[in-house]
Amino acid sequence: MTRFLAADLFSPGTLGVMIPIVAIFAGIIGKMLNHQQKMTELINQNQQSTPQSNAQLDALIAEVRSVKDAVNSQVLRLDSLES
Repeated sequence: MTRFLAADLFSPGTLGVMIPIVAIFAGIIGKMLNHQQKMTELINQNQQSTPQSNAQLDALIAEVRSVKDAVNSQVLRLDSLES
């Protein structure tokens, strides 16, 4: 049984294999960090626009309520005319 020595880790053959592997992993990690940064920026932009969206949503809800009330009163008027 051969024993693994720390000196074997730094042999030219091992380094020739390890350097490209480390470079590939570094590239993958760099791309992941870049993606995470972009996603964080998008989330922050979305959170900043939320108050305006909430105000617009509240305005739409109020408008739907007023239309609903108008339709209900018209239906009641029509029902009273038919009876």
